[in-house]
Amino acid sequence: MSRVVLSGYYGFNNLGDEAVLAATVDALRARRPDVEIAVLSAAPEATGRAFAVEGVPRAGLRGLVRVLRRCDLFLSGGGSLFQDVTSWRSPWYYLGVLALARRLGCRTAVYAQGIGPLRGRAIRSAARRQLNAVDLLTLRDRESLSVLAALGVDRPPAVLAGDPALLLAPEWSARVLAEMAQWGEGVHLGLALRSWKDDAWLDAVTTAA
Repeated sequence: MSRVVLSGYYGFNNLGDEAVLAATVDALRARRPDVEIAVLSAAPEATGRAFAVEGVPRAGLRGLVRVLRRCDLFLSGGGSLFQDVTSWRSPWYYLGVLALARRLGCRTAVYAQGIGPLRGRAIRSAARRQLNAVDLLTLRDRESLSVLAALGVDRPPAVLAGDPALLLAPEWSARVLAEMAQWGEGVHLGLALRSWKDDAWLDAVTTAA
């Protein structure tokens, strides 16, 4: 029986990251129905209940070592974990856990991630060292290929994939079906816009949509 540990921005009630987690768990179970999955989470009990996995506190060295010692595969991602725009601490955490997993004998994969920007010299050097040492590296966008090339990451060869959330089957709730009936037939595109410091761009986006 295989045991996989998932690392990402999980347990923070971010809908996009929870969708990525749901799709990743579904994909693993479709391939290996007997797989054991542990998820590093800010809310381990809630994550465990929601996804029928072992929820593990993402902070705390003792707990991380315990779960990684029993790990066959450590999977980092998806999302944009290796970037220092939202927080300079964030990429250090994810690279640190990745390095710990390797040190404890896990095979490691960076899964469907968006890489960058990474602006600091030290974090760029750390990212180059750690990402060049993983067993599998897949990305969700072409721009990340350029970022990796600029960092000097060339092994293993990066594979362009996609965002795991796109694999989720739609849930046609009564509310959604009622709204779609009002829209009529055709192809409909929904945009989830992120709140930002300056909303001056909002009119341009809504006009384009």
